[in-house]
Amino acid sequence: MTKELKSTIEFSGHVSGKYDESAQALIAKLEAMGQSADGLFDMLRLVLEGSSADLALVKKTDKDINQLEYDVVADLQVMIGNYSPALDELRFLLSTMPIVISLERLGDIAKANIKRCTKIKEEGVVFSATFNQELLKMIAITRHMLDSAMACLHRFDASMLQSVLAEDDQVDALYLSLMTLLTKQPQPYPMLPILVKNMERAADHALDIARTVHYAHVGKRPKKKHIRAGNVHTI
Repeated sequence: MTKELKSTIEFSGHVSGKYDESAQALIAKLEAMGQSADGLFDMLRLVLEGSSADLALVKKTDKDINQLEYDVVADLQVMIGNYSPALDELRFLLSTMPIVISLERLGDIAKANIKRCTKIKEEGVVFSATFNQELLKMIAITRHMLDSAMACLHRFDASMLQSVLAEDDQVDALYLSLMTLLTKQPQPYPMLPILVKNMERAADHALDIARTVHYAHVGKRPKKKHIRAGNVHTI
């Protein structure tokens, strides 16, 4: 029988109360990055549903994400220098680096897809109903994956990883379906495969965030085969 997997990270009760405050502030900035990236994907959804994109807002949101990335790196340097964290605390702090990189890339992917969709529509290209619906599904699933992963920064749940991987499999299936659909069209618009590939990459980043959050809390980063088997104790 597999024992329950619990987080080794505490965000309160340390010798230095300022460390606790700094850790919470660091998580808040990661969450703000996640919310901004999600906001960009919501803008992409609206464009696919027929709305016009506010490109100035898209640019500002992307800049906000980039600024938060710089802020997180600066905070990490200060925290490591001031508090000399070790063991679990150091593992958690260092784990925020790959998380912040994936969040920044998610923002870039959403911004790029918004611009591409806007350009495609300006050129009068009409997506088929099937293509549009399937791409919207990819966006919805990826957003849910990201939400699950970010929620676990505060409220760790070992079972989350298996559900996020299952959703990544759904995105992969949609990716293959859409790429097959595009190859059957006589003259596929060259940007459409890029839109689809970008969403598949976005889901991969969301999964990677979930795996890194899991590692940050318990010190284990299971392979996909172990996650599918429900054995998140195994590296």
